[in-house]
Amino acid sequence: MADADAAKGAGGTDPVAGETTKKKGGGFLMILLPVLLVSAGGGAYLAYANYPAIAEVAHNLGLGEKGAEEEEAAAEDAGIQYGEFMELTDIIVNPANSEGRRLLMVSLGIESIDPALLESITAREMVVRDTIIKILGRRTVEELAAIEQRNIIKDELLHAVNGVVTEGEISRMYFTQYVLQ
Repeated sequence: MADADAAKGAGGTDPVAGETTKKKGGGFLMILLPVLLVSAGGGAYLAYANYPAIAEVAHNLGLGEKGAEEEEAAAEDAGIQYGEFMELTDIIVNPANSEGRRLLMVSLGIESIDPALLESITAREMVVRDTIIKILGRRTVEELAAIEQRNIIKDELLHAVNGVVTEGEISRMYFTQYVLQ
């Protein structure tokens, strides 16, 4: 008889009566799962729908505030007036003293308030590219690899390209690609 009770408890067939027994406890999970899913979905919807109010409360409590440096940078960016852009792509240079074993590939973004200046650069693109290659080719691998040197290099390139064009002046120059191998 103990074996028959064990068989019933295991969810099998009662060997004496020939009846099939059902497992208990599965119904609770079937009720709990949809309740949890609906609750989680409703909470997510309420958070999404009320995000501006939640963000304001979090800001007032000091949660998620930017650091002083980030706020300063954002304030500076807000005051910048951008002009027109063009890009000189895939300029490849062998650095000084690399004996042709190393290379730098850069792409430069050029910004100017005057669109006519960008047309002038496009017309003189070969001369501008040659000027950039000469300047970058004078630098060693160590100089080109130093991140703190990039702004200095950018300023030097800006002044050199401004010397090539006669109408207007380039406002800013950006490295859009900088690969040293």
